[in-house]
Amino acid sequence: MDSILGKVPLDKILKTIGTKKLELDSNEIFGDYLATVNPAIGVPDEFLGFFAYHYAATNIAVSFARPDYALLDLNFPEGYTDDTIEKIMKDFLRECEKYGTRLIGGHTARYRGIEWPIASTTIIGKRVRERERPSPGDTVLLIGEVGLETAWLMGEKIDPRTLTPLPTALQLASAPGLKLLHDVSEGGVYRAIEDIARAYSVAIDIKSNEIPLYPGFPSGLDPLTSPSYGTLIAIANSPPGPLSYCSEKGIKCKEIGKVVARDTTQVLIDGKPQKPRQTLPVETLYSPSLLEKDESMLKLAAESLARILYQNNLLSETGTNIAYLPRDTDNPREVLALDGRIIKTKSGPKICGKPAPGGSTYLANLLIEAKRSGLPYRAAINLRYKKELVEKLEQAGIQVYDASSHEEPCPVIGAIRAGNRAQAYFYKDKPNLEPTLVILGEDPLKLANMIRQLLVENPLQP
Repeated sequence: MDSILGKVPLDKILKTIGTKKLELDSNEIFGDYLATVNPAIGVPDEFLGFFAYHYAATNIAVSFARPDYALLDLNFPEGYTDDTIEKIMKDFLRECEKYGTRLIGGHTARYRGIEWPIASTTIIGKRVRERERPSPGDTVLLIGEVGLETAWLMGEKIDPRTLTPLPTALQLASAPGLKLLHDVSEGGVYRAIEDIARAYSVAIDIKSNEIPLYPGFPSGLDPLTSPSYGTLIAIANSPPGPLSYCSEKGIKCKEIGKVVARDTTQVLIDGKPQKPRQTLPVETLYSPSLLEKDESMLKLAAESLARILYQNNLLSETGTNIAYLPRDTDNPREVLALDGRIIKTKSGPKICGKPAPGGSTYLANLLIEAKRSGLPYRAAINLRYKKELVEKLEQAGIQVYDASSHEEPCPVIGAIRAGNRAQAYFYKDKPNLEPTLVILGEDPLKLANMIRQLLVENPLQP
């Protein structure tokens, strides 16, 4: 039996799978042919077919190969209509035709128990040039801008199809002086640099002030670890070559660092060796339906705090919530909060519900009272009271007020109404009330970052 690759027998190809070295993005399966498999999950339905193709095809392209053949596995939750599935398939086929890829097989079905559609794509292609190992003195280039994907996930009106780096990656196969390409995916630019350093046992030094940042990148996030799909990292031994080539082709390209040593695996930022970076889980904002900007901010704050609050035993017994007052209102039903809670389970924290107006009457009324009193805070979170955290807040210069003497149904609201200005309030020893600490912030992300900074380096004692 002949394989889809023409002259090479299929059984011979199958025998070689897994015996060749693993590259950055693709497996070499036989000779010059490469294969990659990528899932697309949590992508809105209207873009799923597009990205089911582009995620996998880009991994082939950055390996300096053409996306020649495709296999597509589509799995849908029960209830997905034939019309929706057909549109996703047509979108995938449209991209195949555009880039000269032949769809040679696949699978499509609906399954009970699947929450979101899952598209898994295999792309096979022939290499057009070899990658070269980086050497000291080589230049690190960033192609594109950092943070466009994050801005889209955070609610900015961007057509995500414009993010794909596939056309650029295919063009760069002809760039003189280029040694290798790597796309930016999970973990952002930092993880992509780390991947290259690990794969080739080199040390790479990045200049933080040279990173080209998308002007609409949300404040409060680390640009080096935030999602930046569409960005490419290149290693070149001849900086004028790729830079001139990109300039001629209208491709944004900037030098951001150097390869500084060989036979060692290390990432440096401005000459300082880096430890593995903890990333905010911005990828959790992916879902079949996009969130608005304020909802995205609130969900990201909850996702970034859940684990650390659980580890420090700060989740309230009745459930922790986080709320946001994005605009002036006196209506609690217009204040965003989780319509569930962050709760403790035997296996860890669980975020129940999603951001929704009116998700927490308690925190909504608290934020409205804070606004009326002139406090400059729009976000609030309720935690289990712990003396150690109160001390950490005070040591960090954050004003804390003991609201235990107030007798209103909510002691914190009573304290604010009485004119006691602070950024954190707590009460304890109140009949029928769980000891509680409420912390306020300018917005959900700034509030989450402040709490994380207090707890990451010096966690509370169990």
